[in-house]
Amino acid sequence: MEAPDPGHVERVYEHDAIAEPDGSVPVAVVNRARGLGAYEVFNNRQLPIHFVWRMLGEGTYVVGIEPCTNRVAGRLDARERGELIVLAPGEKRVYDLELGALDGGAAIDAFAGRVAALGGV
Repeated sequence: MEAPDPGHVERVYEHDAIAEPDGSVPVAVVNRARGLGAYEVFNNRQLPIHFVWRMLGEGTYVVGIEPCTNRVAGRLDARERGELIVLAPGEKRVYDLELGALDGGAAIDAFAGRVAALGGV
């Protein structure tokens, strides 16, 4: 990650996620120097799109990871593509999402091993 920049403009990146055989996708943001990280595991059959959101401005230095049902272009784009999910009255959906913390180098290495087993970075 680059240093904070007063002129930085928010950026969102859509990623093609590699899933485990059951559809689970492990994603994390880590700071190895401090030995901590945050992770999510989501099912790409339920949440097929994944974003990394970065605002690296001075005073507003944030990175977010976000599984989603549609692309960053929003609802109108999703409707045009035929991807918009509209629930009927009384209909519900269930999503499998695990959020957690990685505390220490061993936890980070174990999670990184899970990702590496998928052929990820």
